[in-house]
Amino acid sequence: MRLNLIYAMGLVLVSLVPVAAGDDAAEIKKLIPAAAGMARADFEKVALSDRGIRPSDVVDKTLSWLLLCSKPREDAKAKEQFRLLTPSYPKPSELGAEMYRVLTLGGSKVVLAPVTMIHANRITKLTCDVKGDTARGVVSFEVPKLYAGQADYAARKVDGAWHIVEFAMHAYAIHIVLGEDGKWKEKPAN
Repeated sequence: MRLNLIYAMGLVLVSLVPVAAGDDAAEIKKLIPAAAGMARADFEKVALSDRGIRPSDVVDKTLSWLLLCSKPREDAKAKEQFRLLTPSYPKPSELGAEMYRVLTLGGSKVVLAPVTMIHANRITKLTCDVKGDTARGVVSFEVPKLYAGQADYAARKVDGAWHIVEFAMHAYAIHIVLGEDGKWKEKPAN
């Protein structure tokens, strides 16, 4: 089973989605959006900021947060890992609409969790090499006319369930690991 969380009018709505047993890649793919996602409060900090954002502005260094803080680069390796598909930096409203998805149900707005740059329907490819209780691979994603990229990931199976524990985009100097406290932390360079 996979847990889906939906935030609505101050309430968190929970639903369970069955995941086929033995299909590690499918289970891991479903975990990527939430693992790459950022807290709603951190996203609102970005949206309401009257100055530029910095990685140091938050404790939880999620992949989505670090990508928002990164300046697009033009070298080939960097473009392979993350590139804008717009002629200039996208409008904040375009990024916001992609990351912070809202549904209107019966006149009420419902914010869907997670706030992420990699929603499930934007994943174009996922590789998955499982060795014991560890899986490693690459997740590729694209938001047409906005951005595209790929990130390395690692997952660990604990008590029969997969957990994403690491993301890396080395051309952007992004390498994060999930801490014991459930917060993403930058991994120091070796």
